[in-house]
Amino acid sequence: MNTANKITVARIFMIFGLLVLMLLSFPNKNYILTIVFIAISVTDILDGYVARKTKKVTAFGKVFDQIADKLLITLAFLYIITLQPSFYWMVFIILAREFLVSGFRMVAASYGVVVQAKTSGKIKMILQTLVIIYILLSFPAAYWALLVVTIYTSYTCIEYIIKIDKEIKQILKKKIKKK
Repeated sequence: MNTANKITVARIFMIFGLLVLMLLSFPNKNYILTIVFIAISVTDILDGYVARKTKKVTAFGKVFDQIADKLLITLAFLYIITLQPSFYWMVFIILAREFLVSGFRMVAASYGVVVQAKTSGKIKMILQTLVIIYILLSFPAAYWALLVVTIYTSYTCIEYIIKIDKEIKQILKKKIKKK
């Protein structure tokens, strides 16, 4: 296992550590959770950087990096519901997007199509990370910040589905022409 993949695996273990911290009760809990969340988020940047720098991008890394992202975002947003129950519907939309896009990526993979991350997806991840920090630190207007992120996240879902649909249709057309 290369260094980048070790960082990804470490990130997954750190996410489970974050879960344990969320279950405990202690002073300044949300500040500590924010620091840990930021540290885990930085490893997301680090593993990709190391993989590209060392030219050791692997299938394992591509898959488990996305799994680690989904685990972290899901855990953080579920915790946010415990802080702000009225945010549940926005959290549901954000998490639904993650599952839908993952499902469409699996369908695309079954046709041999690898759907690369788009810039909008990377921006979505940054915005989600920032809004989680914003909410954990109890900044004002958190509802509106999350609403903006929910709308942008929904946009990226539609964008991915259109892209995947288009790529699958192109492959099917090529297969039909070969026959």
